[in-house]
Amino acid sequence: MRHPFLFLFLSALEEAISFATPASYNYQDTGIILDRTKHVTFSVQTCTDATIGLKHDKHNNVNMYEVVIGGWANTKSVIRRTPQGTNLGQCATNNIVNCNSAVDLWVSWAEGVIQFGTGKHMGVNTACSYTDSVPYDVRFLYITSYTGGAGSWLF
Repeated sequence: MRHPFLFLFLSALEEAISFATPASYNYQDTGIILDRTKHVTFSVQTCTDATIGLKHDKHNNVNMYEVVIGGWANTKSVIRRTPQGTNLGQCATNNIVNCNSAVDLWVSWAEGVIQFGTGKHMGVNTACSYTDSVPYDVRFLYITSYTGGAGSWLF
């Protein structure tokens, strides 16, 4: 379900919001505005390729960090400056996502350091990181799965 006019401050989020992404590479707008935060925590259940898009502009994908978690058949993860762009942060993350149960993850983008990890606490159990010398101003949260499997998300 899309929430196009939903303005949330994630640190004060009282109600969880769920999303389903099909097994295709098509970004879905979560409606979550990230203007007042530098991180997001969530749970996801998918077999492979839980992908987060951190966008500056809703109307184009040029200034968008792409964080692919559990790509390449759930063997590695990458951070990119554009969708399907060059892998800038690349890490071995065998079995970081799970087909049968949701896993807790976080993503942050403070001061040009784009990183993600496991668990409910931002900054703990970092799995992958990339430092951007000219960082984007992240404002919008998008999600997608890839052809390897659909995803169930909870923010």
